[in-house]
Parts: sequence; structure tokens; C-alpha cells
Amino acid sequence: EGTAQKSVTVAQKLVNQEKVDIVIGAQNSACTLANMLVTQEAGIVQITPGSSSPSITQQGNDWIFRTSISDLTAATTIMEYCNEQGYKNIALVHSSGDFGLTASQAINERASDYDLTIALEEQFNDDDVDFTTILHKIASSDVDAIICWGYFGATSHICQQMVQNDIQIPLMGYGFNN
Repeated sequence: EGTAQKSVTVAQKLVNQEKVDIVIGAQNSACTLANMLVTQEAGIVQITPGSSSPSITQQGNDWIFRTSISDLTAATTIMEYCNEQGYKNIALVHSSGDFGLTASQAINERASDYDLTIALEEQFNDDDVDFTTILHKIASSDVDAIICWGYFGATSHICQQMVQNDIQIPLMGYGFNN
């Protein structure tokens, strides 16, 4: 369900009642950050297939492993790519949840290291389906590229609406690559 408290409850059930040997999950970072304390305390290996918050592996928990790259690694790679392509003015469009806010902070803190300017920044909710206002702001701005950070539900609508509105600005990002 993507909620931290529910994730902790499920992890406790898996560890204490089901007596599992390993936990694979959670998908999002907020849940993993909450439930990894349960598996750590029990000494059970946990592998998260999708959580990308850098803090997951920075806490010294020897029982947690991540298969996806961290948000910081993804952000750095995308900013390097923008720089290589000569994109200077960037629109940053991201989820209003922890996933998008973590990326926004990392990108804003390091954009100047890659000669990038965040010329426009917009947030969206993960369940949004209409991005007309955001896309019109982007289309009427002077940006070279769009960095989009969000899950595939919302970002699939963004991509579809970019095509429908003939917005041909390069788009790259993270979270929707599934």
C-alpha cells in the first residue's frame, strides 16, 4: 500500500509469525526506512528491489541490501548527461512525495556543479492525471530539457500529454523507467 506504518506491520508479521529467512521489499524508500529496523533487529536479510533513498545504505544496517541505484547516483548521472548534451536551463518536475523531494534537493544542491540552472520547478501528486498546466508552463519557458522524477503512473500521463501537445523538449528522469 506504500505506507510506512502498514509496511512495518507486515514486516513484523513476516518476521515474528511467518518466521521468514529473508524479506524482499519494500518498493518505496519510506516503507523500507521504516521496516528495515524490524528485519535488522531480527537479524534477517532484507533486499529492497526499488528503494533508492541514499539514507537506506548510509545507516550502517548490515542486514539491508538495495538492488537499484540511489537517487543521488541517478541524479548525478542525469545531470552529467545534460551537461554533455549542452542542456543548461532545466525544468525539474517531480513527485511531491519523499521520492521526488529527495531528488529535488539533490539536484538543486548540485546543479551548478554541472553548469545547469533549474529554470523551472514543478511538483505533482503521484495520483495526478492532468499535467496541462505544468506542461504549458514548461512549453512557454526557455528550458533545454526536462528532468522528471516520479513513478510510472503519473509520468506516463506526462509523456502522453507531451506528445498530445507536441512538446518536443528532451525528457529524462528516474522512477518511471519500469
